[in-house]
Amino acid sequence: MRAKLLILLMLYVVCAGFVQARVKGLNNYATGKKVMVTTDHPIASQIGVDILKQGGNVVDAAVAATFALGVLNPFSSGIGGGGFAIYLPGPGQKTEKKLKETGVYVLDFREQAPKLVTASIYDKGRSQGKRLTYEGPLASGVPGEVAGLLQLHRKYGRLPRARLLEPAIKLAEIGFKPSPYYIKVIETHSAEFLAHAPLASLFIPGGIIKPATIIKQKKLAETLKLISKSGRKSFYQGKIAQKIVRWSKNSGGAITLNDLKHYQIKVRKPVTGQYRGLTIHSMPPPSSGGALVVEMLNILESFDLAGMGHNSPRYIQVVVSAMKQAYKDRAKYFGDPDFVKIPLKQLVSKEYAKEISASIKKDISLPKDKKSKIIPPPDDSGTSHLCVADHHGNTLVLTSTINTLFGSKEIVPGTGIVMNNHMDDFSWPKGANTYGLVGSSQNYIQGGKRPLSSMSPTIITKAGKPILALGASGGPRIISATLQVIINVIDFKMNLKQAVAKPRFHHQWKPDTIFYEPDLAEGPTGAQRMERLKKNGLTFKQRDKLGVVQAIDLSHGHLEGVSDPRKYGQPAGF
Repeated sequence: MRAKLLILLMLYVVCAGFVQARVKGLNNYATGKKVMVTTDHPIASQIGVDILKQGGNVVDAAVAATFALGVLNPFSSGIGGGGFAIYLPGPGQKTEKKLKETGVYVLDFREQAPKLVTASIYDKGRSQGKRLTYEGPLASGVPGEVAGLLQLHRKYGRLPRARLLEPAIKLAEIGFKPSPYYIKVIETHSAEFLAHAPLASLFIPGGIIKPATIIKQKKLAETLKLISKSGRKSFYQGKIAQKIVRWSKNSGGAITLNDLKHYQIKVRKPVTGQYRGLTIHSMPPPSSGGALVVEMLNILESFDLAGMGHNSPRYIQVVVSAMKQAYKDRAKYFGDPDFVKIPLKQLVSKEYAKEISASIKKDISLPKDKKSKIIPPPDDSGTSHLCVADHHGNTLVLTSTINTLFGSKEIVPGTGIVMNNHMDDFSWPKGANTYGLVGSSQNYIQGGKRPLSSMSPTIITKAGKPILALGASGGPRIISATLQVIINVIDFKMNLKQAVAKPRFHHQWKPDTIFYEPDLAEGPTGAQRMERLKKNGLTFKQRDKLGVVQAIDLSHGHLEGVSDPRKYGQPAGF
């Protein structure tokens, strides 16, 4: 079996250039009778399917694909980061009593602030013009990805751990040709990346990236082998932990061996809601994603969205109004639930939504906040999302991240680990983070606290059976992208490929600006749409893409997978 896998991985390396060279014709849609995997990279999707063919289950496939994504798209995710996952077992699967109460297993493996950090450390940096939360060793929270993935496997996986890490190890050892998206990321940000020598030497060999370049990560392969052999202990207490702590101490970081040793994953209760007779299961705090998706759907349920016409001026105004309210609530109320109280029950209630929808109906003009400044959001490539499902109804959605591109730009010597920069997801009394998000004291920095997130892994069920699994990457645009795909499928009856491809827009309360994708303004209809909206005094800013969605439709008696063409992903199934 191992020999077969090695041959297959070598074929991946040889064929990747051919498969990915035809990006314009890339098939981002697939069907399957038994299983489906959708990820940001065709190789990761295929690895997930191969694991299922070898007798693994959806959990095994998700774990293997996530480890592989950390190798293939090191600018997006990896074992130096963290994330969230929701697993819905199919009928007949063995589950503990606690899971039966909610129907889904919700795992929080978000990074934590090191115990020794204080807001004053970063305030001092800001006063000196340094963004210590964004770049450098102090930008990194304690990684949770290894703990989270191994916990998923331990609880619900079927194949041996070594089998799941083997594809990622071989990819790191043998190397792979960069995808067109990889090349685009490097070329677009080459000056920034080349300024960080360890990063550049590893991921931009020779100072330039070409389709024929082979990216090898020998040290990362060794690290993954240790995890494969010894499990969580190697990363949080053993040799890997020691290297992380040595790097942190020598470079002026704050992560200690005690931080790693006592890192805890959290099993949470999902955020749930009802929309048009369907049940939404999504991620609770410390992610704001699930609550905001449910809150906005509750608000929009009072409107005949389909009757307005898709992306019509009125439709955009109504949806943007819901977005503004939800992101305003995010800024005011959300943080780590282990540290602060959040009025979550009220925010996702139908009663609260009715109050908001009534106010939207009275004032459709959306008064402008003149104090806001336009802060263009950065590229949204620092996160990955995947979905896995089988014909028995077993469904798993998982979002993992190192935050922005290549995280903190720090690589732990001797390990190949790219460290996250999730300290930038905390809020400040004055000013916004990289994504232009503002927040309250609920999300201020504190040792051991988890920063607020926008990740929104979501499963939608009908009469207890999954019909749609989805999620996205893209910072705060994860939430708005997930919302719009749900509306496209449920209200506008689009097939999944159409629902994911349609142009999107985004509003996050501050800045008071509607960001939109180019297709929304193209052609005579688009020009008329924008002209009518601008007459209402609204401010607009065009962006190349607003979120990258991965999704699976389970409602047709077979499985349909779509990987967002915005990131050149490709699903796989059989």
